[in-house]
Amino acid sequence: MANGNIYLLVTTAVFFWGANFVLGQFVLHDLSSLWTAALRFVLGTAVMFAIAGLRRERLFASLRRHLPAYLTLGVATMWNWFEDKLVRA
Repeated sequence: MANGNIYLLVTTAVFFWGANFVLGQFVLHDLSSLWTAALRFVLGTAVMFAIAGLRRERLFASLRRHLPAYLTLGVATMWNWFEDKLVRA
């Protein structure tokens, strides 16, 4: 990958990361933080699938190979979130 492309990708990532914090303030007035995070992940997933589809990549071969790690991370994350909610209740 050429250096110009890398700088463009990094600049794009920084732009969207910064826009997330700025626009998040407005969204949080209407939605809870959990719904905001869920919406962000759904939109991000849709964009990633669109990009992968345009590049004609095989999506599910990697998923099958790494499924135990993905499930472990997902369960650990949700466990931490629920435990935090129970402790604060």
